[in-house]
Parts: sequence; C-alpha cells; structure tokens
Amino acid sequence: MNKKISFFAMTNAVIFMCLVFSFSSFAAGKKNTTAFNPILPGDFADPCILQHNDTFFIYATAWDSKDAIVWYSTDFSGWKMRKLNWPTTKLADVIWAPCVVKGKDGRFYLYSSTGHNIYVGAAEHPLGPFKNLIANEQPLVKNREYWKDIHSIDADCFIDDDGQAYLYYGSGHDWKNGMCAVGRLNDDMCSFKEAPRLVTPANYFEAPHMMKRYGTYFLMYSDGICIEDSYKVRYATSKSPLGPFVEGKNSPILTNTPDSLSWSSGHHYTIRLGAKDYIAYHKQAIPIYSPFWGPIRQVAFDEMQVNADGTIESVVVTRNGVDRNFLKNKKIQTELSISKASSSETMGKKYDASKAFDNHNGTLWAAPTGKPAWIKADLGKVKKISSVIPVFDIIDGDYVYIIETSTDNKNWVEFVKAKNNLGNEWPVELHKFVKARYIRLTILKQTKEPKRMGLWELKIYGK
Repeated sequence: MNKKISFFAMTNAVIFMCLVFSFSSFAAGKKNTTAFNPILPGDFADPCILQHNDTFFIYATAWDSKDAIVWYSTDFSGWKMRKLNWPTTKLADVIWAPCVVKGKDGRFYLYSSTGHNIYVGAAEHPLGPFKNLIANEQPLVKNREYWKDIHSIDADCFIDDDGQAYLYYGSGHDWKNGMCAVGRLNDDMCSFKEAPRLVTPANYFEAPHMMKRYGTYFLMYSDGICIEDSYKVRYATSKSPLGPFVEGKNSPILTNTPDSLSWSSGHHYTIRLGAKDYIAYHKQAIPIYSPFWGPIRQVAFDEMQVNADGTIESVVVTRNGVDRNFLKNKKIQTELSISKASSSETMGKKYDASKAFDNHNGTLWAAPTGKPAWIKADLGKVKKISSVIPVFDIIDGDYVYIIETSTDNKNWVEFVKAKNNLGNEWPVELHKFVKARYIRLTILKQTKEPKRMGLWELKIYGK
C-alpha cells in the first residue's frame, strides 16, 4: 500500500545569512534493526490497533494538531501517517482516543471524543473516508448525558461472538471520580438498544477496553493521571460483558519500571495475532523533551500473557519490542548504516546527531530554532542511494528543507528541496538514484512560529 510521495520542488531560491555553527560528530555503529519501542515517532497517545488483510492500522490522539490521524504499515516497521477526513465539520477541540472496529456488515466504525462528546462515523476502508452516522453532525453521546458527573470520552467498541456490539466509555472530571458506562448498540452501530448502565470497577479512572478470552470478559482500564507517574493499566473480569466486574488479583499489569523504560504508561488497546496477545499503549517519553514543550507521549507495543484462569500477567516492557513472527516472513527493509554523523549546534548532548541514526523513535536530534540547522551522515564509502526519509520531530510539520549529497564532502549536489507539510502522508519518502558517501539535510525554516526543530530519524536506503 505504500505510495511514492511526489515531493514539492521549490521554485524560489532560498537565501539565508551565513551563520557560524558549532560542530559535533561521533562514530556510529551499524543500524540496530531490532530497536522497536516506541513503534511510532512523535507525540501520539491513546492508540487503537487494527489489522485488515495484510495491513496494520494504528489510530491515536495527535496532540500536535486537531486532525484525526491513522498510521499504517504492512511490515510493522515502515509506518506511514495519514489524516482522516473526520469529523466532517470543523470542531473546536482535539480529537481524542479514536477507536475503530470492523462491524459484522464489513464496514469500519470510528468512535472518537471531540469537545467532550462521543461521535461515530463509518467507512468502507480503515483509511476512510469516514462519514458521521448521525444527522447534522450530532454526537452519539453528549457529555454528562445519563449521569451528571460522568466525563463522556474514551469510547471503546467491542463486538461479541454473537455479533452484539457494546460501547464502553467514561472518565472523571478534575482527575478523580472516574465512571465507566456500557451500552448495547443497535445494528446501526449509532444508537443504543436501551440507556447505558454504569459498570465502574475498582480503581477505575478512564480508557476502558474490553477483551474476551477463554469465555471471560476482561474490562481493562487506566487509573491515575496520564502525565504523571501514577498512570497505569488495570483489569477486572466478569462472565458477562455487562458485569459486574471484579478487579483481577494481580492488577495493575502495566506500571512504571525502575529504569523508566515504562513511565506513566496507559490508555491501551489489545490485539491477538496468531496465538499471542499484544498490548499497544502510550508511555511518557524519557527524557521528557523539556527544551520544547511537554510532555511527549509515545506509542509502544509489547506481548501480553492472558491465562485461562482469568488472569493477565504483568506486561514485560521492552526496548527492542516483540518478535514479529506474525508477519509471516514479510521482508523488512534495512537502512544503510553510517560510520559518522555530525550536525550544527544542538540543544545538548541528549539531542546530538547520533539520535537521528540510531533507529529508535524514542530519541531525537534537536537544534535551536530561529536559524537554519543541518545534519550530515557519512556512509564510510560511496554507496548507491535510492531514497531518503526525514522523520521530522513534528511529523507533518511545515519545514522547508534541502537534502544534498556528495562523494568527497566538498562538492555538493542537490538531492531535493522540499516543504514537508505538502503531501498526503508522512514521513515523506524522497526517491532518487544517486551515488554518494555523504548525505546532508538542512532545515532552512518553518513557515509558522517554530516550537522545536529536529528529527526523530533520518532514514537512508540503498546498497
């Protein structure tokens, strides 16, 4: 499904003052192709993961914009982000916690929280286009509807083995008094058979997610504050999707780890691939990127052990991620390794040039804003380059940039001049066949007031 994105060729020459940059370099080893968590770059939270045919889709809250977004990948590595045309009219708030499920009619249903209300739309494909199912763009659930103290967000749709669909939702206000509701949906997926009921389990705050295994219904959820170390994942069980639910004896199952590999982890979703269960969740970026604005939450993916006795083992949080044997021998493209990298002045050692070439979405190369910044890779010898993918700190940010190549580090040839936010998916793939040893990317400017400047990764492919 990957499409080659035609880049935007700038027609006007870009002129800027000569600036004196500080220079940093390092010796880089070979690419670590196993580094896998976080699985997505950038500031995304509240993931929902779905598989359709040979493609995986992750829907998430995008705090850098008010757009509904989806990431998709066939190899669980080369993720691409697209914007969804949802909601179909402009609403005044961020689109929170989207949940997408495939209905028994084969269509895909999206439930999202916007303006503290829950909306529902449908599409023929996971990428949309989605259309609101309720006339005049009205929500399915209005905030505080049915109960005056409920915060009507974080919808999760579960379809049981008999085809009956349930909608779980609810949080609390002022970081306390969480409430969880569930309602049986009609076949239209946009109305209730009867008024929803409360099924709030112990230690519940928000983000309900229903999962059924071995005849047991697992109502999973988060408690604590999503930007503090109190955030965690718990679960409760029942023999009915309507409860009552009793918290599991070893709940919570996802908490902070002493090495901060997991910190403030929660608002998750589960998926079964082959004979194994997996959990997608967001966690706080470590270190928190305080030179910009924070916090930054990122999506991770790990294996989860569900037992026939109705318990869930504590999730083993990993940096390298999971064994992707569920890909059925899908070939994963490998980036070229580099021998050295350097850049203009950075925001400090935590953000040096090495971070753009470590094949890890949890590290960032970052430079001061307000002036052009460059980063350069040395491949060690002349190689054949086929494509370059810059993964900017704000994935669809409005960066004007230039990429150049050289065989001798003296004479440079333009690879492309482009503006990152023009396109229909990100990160943008720039395809061109050249021979080079050095690749240099210069961020010339942002057309809007910058908050930060940098790259999660600068991916180089070829042989």
